[in-house]
Amino acid sequence: MSFNCVRRLWLRGTLRGLQGSLSMSRKLSPAARLLLASHGLQAEALQPSGRFGVVTKEDVLKAIALKTGGSLPSQPLATSQPTAPPSGPSVPESLRHTQPSLPCKKPVIAPVYPRKAGKVTYTDEEISDEKRSIACRLGQSKNSIPHAYVSALCQVDSVLSLATQLGKDGVQVSIGDFIIKAAALSLKTVGFVESGVVDVAVTMATPDGIVSPVIRRAGSRGLLDIATVTKELADRARHGKIPPKECEGGNFCVSLLDSLAVSYCTSIVSVPHPLVLSVGSTSSRVRPAESGEGGGINDDGENKSGMVRCKFVNVTLSCDATRMDAEQAGQFLKNFRYNLEQPIRLLL
Repeated sequence: MSFNCVRRLWLRGTLRGLQGSLSMSRKLSPAARLLLASHGLQAEALQPSGRFGVVTKEDVLKAIALKTGGSLPSQPLATSQPTAPPSGPSVPESLRHTQPSLPCKKPVIAPVYPRKAGKVTYTDEEISDEKRSIACRLGQSKNSIPHAYVSALCQVDSVLSLATQLGKDGVQVSIGDFIIKAAALSLKTVGFVESGVVDVAVTMATPDGIVSPVIRRAGSRGLLDIATVTKELADRARHGKIPPKECEGGNFCVSLLDSLAVSYCTSIVSVPHPLVLSVGSTSSRVRPAESGEGGGINDDGENKSGMVRCKFVNVTLSCDATRMDAEQAGQFLKNFRYNLEQPIRLLL
């Protein structure tokens, strides 16, 4: 006989022995064991109803009711307080000391958190229809239009110097006006606008949300004309007097965030503007000095000029990838940076 056969016979005999031993004994729950001891009942006389043949408390209570001829007790017997001995045989002295008492569950106490001093007050404000419409339109644009982003750093020391010089002569021009003019000329250079007419939309904040009034033919306007129109649109936007008709059209959008001290931002492309240029605030950076800025690198290759502190602006172009690819976007930013760093070209 093989080893596997002997092993199977041995396991079969062991299982039969375990089944016989289990059938000779009764499995009792702790509550059933206590009730059996207190009423002098035998577990072999009960019919188990629990899982795997376990005699439960309900089985013992049924046997007690049949023995006393009454109904089932509505509440379980208390174990923490001593009670009068029930009718029936008394509990043996040995069982009184050997049966452990059931542990009482501690009540669950909810944690109490300290409240802040004073009454907290707040006001719920309803979202206006304009803000809800803007949020819905931007969400649809972000999910349906493939976006591409290209960023560049532009040095604006020459722009700031020229604006200061014009301000001394009574001509008030901001850096935003230079950016609008430089963007319009750059669009013409890369050939994005076939008709040659560039209408630039400028994002402005209103009490009801963001509006983008359009500056018509921005590429053909002079710098002073753009400054006058931009200032007039900003004044009307603060008072909520921009009609929807002035926000229609436009093939380019400029988002000026310099007044909010935002250094970097990426905008969402929204119809009808396939290109959005986000402009951050002006920041100071240190770069190596070049020739003509206090020395530069001499013939021996030694840097004798040190470092120069300059003003920079971070611009990010968000474009519809189906209308302008990465190469065209890079070419646009190259021309834009050149026009902005050479502001004399914008005065021609």
